Amino acid sequence: MFALTIRESGDVLGTFEIPTDVCRVGSHQPDGLQIDGLEPHALTIQLRDDGYHVFNRTERTLRLHRRNLAPGERVVWKPGQVLKIAPVELELSVIVSQNDDRAGNKIGSAANVEAKSSIASSLNNRMPALMMLGIVGLVLMMMSGESTNSNRDKTFCDIVEKLHEAPTDRRLSTVKSSIQTAYDLQARGSNQLAAEHFKLTRRTLRSERPKHDELRSNASVRRLEKETLDFVNGCLKRL
Repeated sequence: MFALTIRESGDVLGTFEIPTDVCRVGSHQPDGLQIDGLEPHALTIQLRDDGYHVFNRTERTLRLHRRNLAPGERVVWKPGQVLKIAPVELELSVIVSQNDDRAGNKIGSAANVEAKSSIASSLNNRMPALMMLGIVGLVLMMMSGESTNSNRDKTFCDIVEKLHEAPTDRRLSTVKSSIQTAYDLQARGSNQLAAEHFKLTRRTLRSERPKHDELRSNASVRRLEKETLDFVNGCLKRL
């Protein structure tokens, strides 16, 4: 499932799960994502065959990842990319479970910001258990009786378990979520979307860690990232 992480001045205000194929964002969107300070209808986010598309409904130029998004323009919004629409930033991301504790969609007042932050914290605390349940479900779905598939499933589970046990790190957390979603999509036959998530994982793993990153010289983390990258490349070859 996909979600939007909302940030303001670097602080995370909350996470909003995209509930349908079409989601509207603005200051007056009670059935979508409502954020004070935006135009009444600022964005339309729509799921299409090649992934999510974002429509700029404002009269100002926005910034998506490394490009400008002109008024009225529509582009593909890939997971991991950040859309800057003052006063907030929105990051499209992948989550592994539905959040049943959502306490409304409005973000703006102090009470709502606090509620959203509490929900995000609660979800993060429950994430390890949810991930392990997801692993079991994926393995059961993917079992076909063929030895090659069985070996691939085992490799996937081994990698996810290692990522789960690895040091707390945003990069590894992103890789873990993305690879789980990709494997699930592949099992369901959505190969195009699965490939997008595998490619996102590959780009993350190929990028250099900052020099100040304490895990940059961690040998076990480097081995895990190489093992994960080899697995992702193998999956992409089969798609």
